[in-house]
Amino acid sequence: MGVTKKDKAFQNRIDERRQKIAERLSKRILSSDVASVSSNHKWTKVFECLEAQLPSNTDAEVKLLMERESFPLLEFMSSCFENEYFDGPHGGFWYKELEWVKLPIPSSVDFDIQVDYERQDDTIKIYGYRVSNS
Repeated sequence: MGVTKKDKAFQNRIDERRQKIAERLSKRILSSDVASVSSNHKWTKVFECLEAQLPSNTDAEVKLLMERESFPLLEFMSSCFENEYFDGPHGGFWYKELEWVKLPIPSSVDFDIQVDYERQDDTIKIYGYRVSNS
């Protein structure tokens, strides 16, 4: 059973959509309202630090740079380290698309790298990007 024309056309549409999303993401990152930049590698390092300090069933709230609203990502820590992307309710997305991640943290958290974050009572919001109006 080989690849049909319909399969090729479907894959082409997926590839075109990915390209458009990548272009929009790049434009957004380069815009004047983004104050910091992240990457898949940096998020992987952040998640490695968190993995040692949080249970694997920890839920999170995440905000993507290209989305208006945040959304919950259940069992967040157990879904890390899957080829630098998550499969969320908006479809798959790369770590570098994360504007911020908000996690419940009952005590202090230590990072081996420089991380932009804010503590708020029993949560921590880790920023991949600082964006005005977010």
